[in-house]
Amino acid sequence: MDNVANKSSNGSTGVFLGHLMVLVVLVVVLAFSFISYVETLWMKEEIKKEARELRKLKEELKKEVK
Repeated sequence: MDNVANKSSNGSTGVFLGHLMVLVVLVVVLAFSFISYVETLWMKEEIKKEARELRKLKEELKKEVK
């Protein structure tokens, strides 16, 4: 009877560790996804800022040429 209880306990531990590993992987994937999303938003804003600066410089150049 003790062998059956030990096997059941080891199986439960394995299942628990499996679920724990899946949870850790999900947390890491979600963290990296969030970081990637924030970085993408930041890059879009930087590109918009650079575009505004380029338009401003283009207008200044047109004024100087005239």
